[in-house]
Amino acid sequence: MQVPISLSLDRTYEDPTVTAPDEREKKFGQNDHVRIYARDYKDRLESVGFTVEVYSFRKEFGDSIVRKYALPKDEDIYLASKSR
Repeated sequence: MQVPISLSLDRTYEDPTVTAPDEREKKFGQNDHVRIYARDYKDRLESVGFTVEVYSFRKEFGDSIVRKYALPKDEDIYLASKSR
């Protein structure tokens, strides 16, 4: 799973009272977003029953692959699964 995450925030920022597209763009970075996820993203997924593995493609493949494919160098992939 990939979502926009602010690594400078400890907790996800949400404000359901923000409904106007221009205000959402100011608060959340896009007019169709309703939150900014933070470093608590993995915990949030686990709190609703997902098992989460955080995968860093930069650590596995190195900086040359990150540059070649224009991947965000500080971004991780969250592999989430849920038992039936």
